[in-house]
Amino acid sequence: MKKLLSVALALLLLIAFPCEAFAEQDYSAMTDEELNVELNLIRAEITKRLYLSEAKEILIDNIDGITVTLKGEPTLKQSSSGNTLEFAIVVVNSSDKAVGLAIDDCYINGWKESTLFAKTLDPGTKLKDTISFYHVEEDADLEDLADLEDVKMYFHTYEPETYHTLTKDISVIISF
Repeated sequence: MKKLLSVALALLLLIAFPCEAFAEQDYSAMTDEELNVELNLIRAEITKRLYLSEAKEILIDNIDGITVTLKGEPTLKQSSSGNTLEFAIVVVNSSDKAVGLAIDDCYINGWKESTLFAKTLDPGTKLKDTISFYHVEEDADLEDLADLEDVKMYFHTYEPETYHTLTKDISVIISF
């Protein structure tokens, strides 16, 4: 009886107070550019929801419209030229403007490392990428993934046309 009453009350509220969230968009009145912006934002939101549900860890959560998630575990690729530590990531720009993302500084187990990572994302777009650290066996004494304790990265976002910094010192710490 309680369930029936709850359902009836919910239906009564929906009928009495229509929600604008369920109102249909008039896409025919939109320009091609407006439709593309709307479509890109919807795609970015869907991707963000899909990847956030599978993500190991959210590294950056909607700073200047940018969300960065870590996908799975890091990998350590060994070669004759040295070991490379890699992190698979997904970057989503859910803003209505182009935004750049770059790494300023990074540390592995307290040892300063260098990596080249700078990407620009158009409004409503997404990107699968990898952050790579080279020669970690020399610089960070990392011979095996079991030696990995923590990784600290400092990002900044920027305006791509002028390279003007939007937000700096976005600190990310991944502990193992």
